[in-house]
Amino acid sequence: MSGAKDVVLGASPRVDLLPVQVRDRHRAKRLRRRMIGLVAASVVVVGLGSGAAAASVAAAQMRLQAEQSRTADLLAAQLQYADVTQVDRRISAIGVARQRATTTEVQWRGVLDAIRQVMPGDAVFAQVAFTGVLPWQTGSETPDGGPLQTASVGSVAMTIATPGAPDATGWVRAIRELPAVSDVMLTGYRAEESGYSVDIVVYIDAAGLSGRFAPAEADADADAEPASDDTTEAGE
Repeated sequence: MSGAKDVVLGASPRVDLLPVQVRDRHRAKRLRRRMIGLVAASVVVVGLGSGAAAASVAAAQMRLQAEQSRTADLLAAQLQYADVTQVDRRISAIGVARQRATTTEVQWRGVLDAIRQVMPGDAVFAQVAFTGVLPWQTGSETPDGGPLQTASVGSVAMTIATPGAPDATGWVRAIRELPAVSDVMLTGYRAEESGYSVDIVVYIDAAGLSGRFAPAEADADADAEPASDDTTEAGE
């Protein structure tokens, strides 16, 4: 018969006589055990993370303490050389002050000797007055002739006496050709009982500065220029 159900022969007869409440309690126990396991695993993971973080913080603290100890040692070592450092600073400050104080110093003796070389043998410096620019002044001295005159770092006003009639114009031209001379002005010409007097003002440019305490870089550049000239001449 096609509509009949299949019957399994030889099977063990089983009957579940437990009430539904008992089966529900069993399922609830299994669920509780699983939940307890999950909570325990979570606690273990959190504990491991906290331990790792605490270890990292402890290592960072140890490194910080080591750096602080090293800094303290360095400061203590610096204190041993505090006097030397102060002396070095004072020496440096004195060097800078000396350099600034002589930035406008002119080689007056050299300038006067060069002018004397172009004067006649019977000419005499009756009066000489030097005027320079102070280190803290800005810019350079401007001749009395006005803004069209060449600026300078100093000037020499002189009265030259001579027994014969002088060639004042020739003197001016000769002095103007001298190194470190930016301009020359003839300010007076007088005939006197003993001869003649000529008043001249000579203006000095930056080439006339002494540069006694110039920076080392400037000295190195000045030394390098002759070397390059010698190389060029040798190549030629």
